[in-house]
Amino acid sequence: MTTNEETKVFTHVEEKSLRDHVAENIRRAIEAGVLKPRDRLVEAEIAAQMGISRAPVREAIRLLEQEGFVTTTPRKGTFIVELERQDIEEIYSLRSALEGLAVKMALPHLDATEMDALESLVNDMREAAEARDMPRLVEADLAFHQRIVVLSGHTRLLQDWLRMSTQLRLFFAVKDQLYENPRDIAETHQPLLDALRARDVDMAQRVLTEHIVEAGQLVLTRLDTGH
Repeated sequence: MTTNEETKVFTHVEEKSLRDHVAENIRRAIEAGVLKPRDRLVEAEIAAQMGISRAPVREAIRLLEQEGFVTTTPRKGTFIVELERQDIEEIYSLRSALEGLAVKMALPHLDATEMDALESLVNDMREAAEARDMPRLVEADLAFHQRIVVLSGHTRLLQDWLRMSTQLRLFFAVKDQLYENPRDIAETHQPLLDALRARDVDMAQRVLTEHIVEAGQLVLTRLDTGH
């Protein structure tokens, strides 16, 4: 198909739409704990603070609702979601499936440089655990797993994983006492590192699945006991 000025079909678009910029700002506020579960999002206030019209804010909120970060109740408004037990169960079971596939696809691309990067992240977890710096520990933990997912080269898998990881950041932002011994979280990554260095696909998948299942169970146990 050919086009000219009179029969123009396509229009110029910005690299990132205004809607996406608004959504990204809201996500960052959630991750930073500035916006907390059950906080209400008011379109007019967001638009005024960002110096824009309400239309892109409304579109951003719709996007965030599709992604599971906010919920809208008729005549009450839009609120940041609060993850419940079922949400955590679903997230960790989905993580297990997604990352099991990711590690299999990532192994052929896992060179010495990438292994060193993964080991550095584990060491960062250890340092954060010693300092009782939970935000840093969570970020290093998720960065470790994200690196494996990125190496898989599977775009849609990465998109789903990123959406899920942001939901976890939302959860951990307000549940900072989930880990009784943060050092244990760091050390559970060592067997996975060893399996990856050995380039053993079956072992890596098994260890990774066990790691995620155990982490999910720990979170659920602490959640059930109110800690």
